Amino acid sequence: MHQEPLVVVKPHSSIVLIGNNLGSRMLNFGTFETEMQLRYPTDSLVIRNMCDGGDTPGFRPHSGRVSPWAFPGAEKFQTELAQSSGSEGAFETPDEWL
Repeated sequence: MHQEPLVVVKPHSSIVLIGNNLGSRMLNFGTFETEMQLRYPTDSLVIRNMCDGGDTPGFRPHSGRVSPWAFPGAEKFQTELAQSSGSEGAFETPDEWL
């Protein structure tokens, strides 16, 4: 039985990792990036690791940002974290960096 690939990598693809401490620890070891470049040597891939410890899919608390939420409405999915942080920062969110 033939199974379709989960991700299709095309030439000049940009690959962005967004996650928590598991992904941020990958910054200490270049194995993922090395493996991707070895598998696709002529594709000129751009790989960016934006993982940060403490982040969740919906909650990304940082003192430099006004909102700790990853997207509008995320507070509905994580009610235990739905409190105002009182942050007054002005930094962009990782999604805006993309």
